[in-house]
Parts: sequence; C-alpha cells; structure tokens
Amino acid sequence: MPTPLGTYNPDWAVVFEGDTRVYFVAETKSSTVEQDRRQAENLKIACGRKHFALSKDVVFRDVTALDALVA
Repeated sequence: MPTPLGTYNPDWAVVFEGDTRVYFVAETKSSTVEQDRRQAENLKIACGRKHFALSKDVVFRDVTALDALVA
C-alpha cells in the first residue's frame, strides 16, 4: 500500500470465514510501545491504521505475535 513515507506492507492479513466474515490486518513488531520503535515504523503503522479504518469490515491491530490477533 503506498504511503507518503513509502510502501507499507502489513505482516498479516487473515480472513476467518464462518457465519460471518471477519478481516484482520496486523502489524507485528517486537513491541507495541511506540517509544520502543523507530519513528518511521510508527508513521507507517499510523498510515496503515488510517487506511484500514476506511473499511468497517477490517480490524487493524498492532501486535507482538499472531496469538494476540486471534485472541
């Protein structure tokens, strides 16, 4: 996905199908604390969050492991 800071590619895009569809997009980093990450990473994550917020069907999460996404 293009951003003003360069291309942003989230780490996970997961679709669970059942009675309803749920779309998850996740950014996995070693920390979810912004102060522990580089500013460029935080800005790209912010762009991703804004982009995916445009769809009511997508949940965007900033996680440290896939387990946190499906919990």
